[in-house]
Amino acid sequence: MGIEHLDDACRAWLERLVDGSEAESDEELARIIAEHIAECPTCAASEAALSALIDRYRRTDQPSLPEHLERRLLACLTGSDPS
Repeated sequence: MGIEHLDDACRAWLERLVDGSEAESDEELARIIAEHIAECPTCAASEAALSALIDRYRRTDQPSLPEHLERRLLACLTGSDPS
């Protein structure tokens, strides 16, 4: 569910939250979010779906790059010789 599915009140709330004007600290931000989710079924459903997706990602084995590709990638990122 993307932002286009939110009602106008939730979209406005999310935009204020994203611009940082709603909270002065991480703790206050967490409190504001929790309060809104407790009162808004649409945002609660979105939060539950996102939490489930994050949990599934964390439980999924992450493949590693072959060693030669890792060396080439690191060389590109650092500007060094890949050999």
